[in-house]
Amino acid sequence: PTMLVGRTPHYTLNLSIGPVQPTVSAMDASHGMTGEVAVNPDTMMGHDSGMMSDQGMAANHYLTVHIAQADSGSVVMDVTPTIRIVEKASGESRDLPQVMGMYGASMGMSDFNYGQNVSLPDGTYQVKVLVGPDTAEFRDVMVAASPMMMADH
Repeated sequence: PTMLVGRTPHYTLNLSIGPVQPTVSAMDASHGMTGEVAVNPDTMMGHDSGMMSDQGMAANHYLTVHIAQADSGSVVMDVTPTIRIVEKASGESRDLPQVMGMYGASMGMSDFNYGQNVSLPDGTYQVKVLVGPDTAEFRDVMVAASPMMMADH
């Protein structure tokens, strides 16, 4: 997966783009299922089952942002970041509508992040993460199909 670090006056942000992740319940995770667990399942209302689509397109990546306090390094769990994706070639911009607090089932709360499955065609993107008055910009983010996805064709 692609992993990048951005810094703002108040936060350190780690952006990661990897393979699609199923959304599992905390109970499923406790029984060994892998995927991402929603921290507040009530926010799942209106999400498609397993969050495997994005704007009617099949999701092909999982985009996640880990946010930590710049001074202490402590994990930030009480914000709702805006994640804006701009396709460099077309200049087309969109905000991800369903970003929520999640954690990897196998890692627990130490992996707290904000993310969702997304549909991103191969290309170069700018990803902006807005947290209150702070904005972290990740420029020239290269997105390509994973080799595992290619093997299926």
